[in-house]
Amino acid sequence: MTFEIAVAVLGTAALVWAAGVDVRTRKIPAPAGFGMLGLGLLVLLWEKWYVGAAYFVLAIWCTRGRGWQYILLAGSAVMLWTYQWEATPLVVGVLLVAMIFWMKWFGGGDAQLGMGLIGVGHDWLVLGLVFGLTIVVGIVMTVVRRGSVTEGARRLVWVARNLSAEPDSDAIRTPWAVVAAVGGIAYLWLWALVL
Repeated sequence: MTFEIAVAVLGTAALVWAAGVDVRTRKIPAPAGFGMLGLGLLVLLWEKWYVGAAYFVLAIWCTRGRGWQYILLAGSAVMLWTYQWEATPLVVGVLLVAMIFWMKWFGGGDAQLGMGLIGVGHDWLVLGLVFGLTIVVGIVMTVVRRGSVTEGARRLVWVARNLSAEPDSDAIRTPWAVVAAVGGIAYLWLWALVL
């Protein structure tokens, strides 16, 4: 339990720091992003899931894009075929973060925070807390910005139909590190004290 509490304390510090700086500057400090990636890798190694740790490192490298995307997809297929259900949350989370990053919805620091949290959790709960909260916040902000549920729903339908359209001048720009901090801190402490 001491290891889990140490990870929760360090992860909380990194997420709070990243959120505070993101609100002020719209950038995530590199040490916070790399710190979360390091925590994710450390947890995978601590759990002695060396293949998962190797996949995690491959995923980090492959987010560079270009032809590396296909290597990540192939590695993901191998992980799913080999480990099936055990690897599914890790693979789904990694691919989700990678795709959001490749679509330029996440900056590099956002992707590092998301990927690091997935490395720490690599379960469905972390995905639900972090990305579920992201969806809820996006919907609420869209409805508030549009002034009504009907107009908010129209905007969400438009976004769903034009996911890859660039640029979306009407997009809501939020410091995602704040959402990651709320969902991530909740997850870290549940993981450390309950799970």
